[in-house]
Amino acid sequence: MSQTLTFTPGQTSKNVIVNTTNDTAYELAETVLMSLSNPSGMTIATSIGTGTINDNDSIPILSISGTNATEGQTLQFTVSLTNASYQNVTVSYTTINSSATAGSDYTTSTGAVTITSGSTSTTINVPTTNDTIFEGNEYFTVQLT
Repeated sequence: MSQTLTFTPGQTSKNVIVNTTNDTAYELAETVLMSLSNPSGMTIATSIGTGTINDNDSIPILSISGTNATEGQTLQFTVSLTNASYQNVTVSYTTINSSATAGSDYTTSTGAVTITSGSTSTTINVPTTNDTIFEGNEYFTVQLT
């Protein structure tokens, strides 16, 4: 943004308004620099002014939810943020046995997922094993760390 400031006789200060944009992404405070140049009829004592834009969004909170699947299908877990972040958010995960056992009921899964800057979710896919044994519903956990 470029603007010319004109001082009337006796006027000693001017305000320059910089409009900010409200968004929903959590971000750190941001700095705006205003530079004065090319004076006419005066000299510049301080040529750079600094302004700070403080964020009004909450720090994102991470959560995970799962779905149901039939043996042999893939279970999809959704990892979500309550609101977007200004940076990528990476979280590690691992599966933990409960009534379902890794290797015989599902494929052990360990790794990390990233929710990219500006996004609010990603998925973790865990394949289940199709077998011929009659058994009730089984459960396992995906833990985020």
